[in-house]
Amino acid sequence: AKENAMLPPGGIDLNARNLEMDIAKEGAGAPVTFDPAMIAEFQRGDFSGITPVILKITPIDSPLALLGL
Repeated sequence: AKENAMLPPGGIDLNARNLEMDIAKEGAGAPVTFDPAMIAEFQRGDFSGITPVILKITPIDSPLALLGL
């Protein structure tokens, strides 16, 4: 157990630079606008938390497909 303490944690590294994939970006990307009042509120810390919102739910016929069966 102690010898494993110095090893890097396991898992999947999703950093594109480390995936050895040929990735190229074209264009400027999607325009994003922010509400200055909301940014100021976050900077002040005057919020009690963040509520996650589910935008889209896609029903599946069977969970077996998610398991690769």
